[in-house]
Amino acid sequence: MHPPTNPSSAITAVEAQPRVKPSNFPEPFAARMRGRTIRPLGEVFGLRNFG
Repeated sequence: MHPPTNPSSAITAVEAQPRVKPSNFPEPFAARMRGRTIRPLGEVFGLRNFG
């Protein structure tokens, strides 16, 4: 695991940068996902390989 980019502070999810790449869900799921904002938190906290 890589060290966090800013280990001494906490953030709220809305402070994280939104993902710019759109979802690749097939229909009918894509319609349900349209308009949502994904904010990946892994990189903010230094996570590279998890899940």
